[in-house]
Amino acid sequence: MRRIPGKSFGVSRPTTTVRFASPRRLSGMRGVITGKDVLRHSVTICRLWGPRCYLRCLRAALSSKPSTFLELVACA
Repeated sequence: MRRIPGKSFGVSRPTTTVRFASPRRLSGMRGVITGKDVLRHSVTICRLWGPRCYLRCLRAALSSKPSTFLELVACA
């Protein structure tokens, strides 16, 4: 029997497997604010939300309690 590209006859088997990345391997959004983020975006934070918010971000980044930027802006 001649094979036709794109057509399958009989039982089909998956040719690819789906793999999910573990949370440790993802380097996207973490949600937790870090000191590196605060220092890198200090001008933007001060310009858009003011120096008081910037100081809250610095304090949160230096503390051991994980907090998000949204929490810090919302408590203003």
